[in-house]
Amino acid sequence: MSNWKQFESELRKMVEASVASLESGYKEETRPRLRAILEDVAIITARKAAGDNTRLVEAALEASLANLALQEQLRVQSEANDLVLKTALKVAGIVASVI
Repeated sequence: MSNWKQFESELRKMVEASVASLESGYKEETRPRLRAILEDVAIITARKAAGDNTRLVEAALEASLANLALQEQLRVQSEANDLVLKTALKVAGIVASVI
């Protein structure tokens, strides 16, 4: 196998590991929190329809949803940064072995 093909194969494995990590985080953390927020939205919508004042609770839910989205964005960015660093180290290792 050529050096390029080997590097490409290793890179694909690193990407697969990153994706698996993101999927795991989504299933274990994000999805349950999103479900809870959506359940709260349904309850608050019913309370609002019944005439209750729900402005404060609605604002809190909006903040929770925004925080959840931000957390997921940061998780993806962090995983991407790790992948870039690992790739750079692989390239550096290949260059060092050639020199």
